Amino acid sequence: MKEYVLVMRINPNALTPAQITDVREKWAILVKEWKEKKIYVEGNQVIADGLVVKKAGIEQGAVFSDGTRVVSFITLLANSMQEAAAWAQKTPLLLYGGSAEVRLLQRAAAATPAPATN
Repeated sequence: MKEYVLVMRINPNALTPAQITDVREKWAILVKEWKEKKIYVEGNQVIADGLVVKKAGIEQGAVFSDGTRVVSFITLLANSMQEAAAWAQKTPLLLYGGSAEVRLLQRAAAATPAPATN
């Protein structure tokens, strides 16, 4: 199996408190299912805007695309991009105008420490 990252996007400001509660409850159920199937590697929520770094400088905010911004990264194990996309179709953000971008993940090799010089 290979690792795939789901880049989750939505406009969180467009969700009502009830929708946010619904999304969280559905995520808990889905992550539990993924853990039982041993395909869930990790998930990281992006909880606030940060800094956008460009050649012209640094500014407060987030990069929006199609009115949405990145809100989390989920790493899953799957046999193919299509299988990972099928798992992504179950994500609750899709119910509220969100999207999941599926990408093959290649982990960087651990850095080798430089040899000590005497």
